[in-house]
Amino acid sequence: MNWSKVKTILIVLFLGVNIFLLTSMMISANKTIMISSETLDNTIEILNKNNIEIDRELIPKKVENLSFLVVRNTFQDTNSIVQQLLGKGYSIQINDDVITFTKGPQIIKITGFKFEYIDTTSDAKISKFDDTTLEEHARKFLEKLRFNLQYIYLSKIEQKDENTYRLTFMQKYADAKVYGNDIIVEITSGNHVRVKGYGIEPVELIEKIPSRQVTGALIEFIREEERAKEQKTTITDISIGYYIQNINDEWEFRDLIIEPSWRIVSDDGKSYYYPAIP
Repeated sequence: MNWSKVKTILIVLFLGVNIFLLTSMMISANKTIMISSETLDNTIEILNKNNIEIDRELIPKKVENLSFLVVRNTFQDTNSIVQQLLGKGYSIQINDDVITFTKGPQIIKITGFKFEYIDTTSDAKISKFDDTTLEEHARKFLEKLRFNLQYIYLSKIEQKDENTYRLTFMQKYADAKVYGNDIIVEITSGNHVRVKGYGIEPVELIEKIPSRQVTGALIEFIREEERAKEQKTTITDISIGYYIQNINDEWEFRDLIIEPSWRIVSDDGKSYYYPAIP
C-alpha cells in the first residue's frame, strides 16, 4: 500500500470536511428567518379576535440572526470622572448607597451606575433656546460625563415650563437601539443644567444566534397583563433592539451582556418588550 498517497488523500478529505463545516457555520450565522403569508394572516386574525389592531406593513417579514450586546459601566472610575467635572477641593457625603460629591453649585450623585449631575455655574449659560443650540449644549455635558457621543442620539425635546427644556437622549449600536437607558438633560434659562440617567454604554456585539419570529412576541402581547384588554389596542410600531431591564442601582459590574428584544409600542404610548431569541 502506498501510504504517502493514502496520507495525501486523508489530508485532502479532512480539509474538505473542515471547509464544509466552516461554510455551514457561516451560513447558519447569517441565516434569515422568513414569515409565511399564512402565518402572518393567522397572527393578524388572532390579534383582531383579542381586540388588537395592527397594520400588516408594520410586521417585519424577515429577520436575520441576532447578536448579544455587551454594555459597560462607565462609572467604574468614579474619582477620575468627579475630578474632571469638579476639579479638586470637593466634599464627599455617603448616605446608604448614595455618594454625593459637592463643590459650590456643582453636585454629583452616584448610586451604583445611576447618576445625577447638577451644574449652576456661569459657564453653563445658554443664549438662545432653539433645538440645535439645546442639543449642542447638552452634548457638551454628556461628553464631560465621558459618554461616547457616537452612540447617543436625541430622541425628543420637551418644554417643561416657560424656562425649562428637557432633552431625552437614547443610545444605539450598529443601528440597533438600546432601550431602558434614557439619559435626561434639563436646561433652564437661569443657567441651570441637570443630567441624570445610567452610566452604561454599548461596547460590542458578540456571538450571532438564531432569532425568534416576531409572531411569537405578538402572541405574548395578547397575554400581556399590563394591557387593557377590555378596550381596543392599536399597535403603532414594532422594532428590534436591546432592552436593559430591571436595572438595579446597586449593581457593580464592569461589563454586562444584553439579549436582543422585540419592542412593541401601543397607541397609548406604552412600550412592551419580549425576547427576540428562542
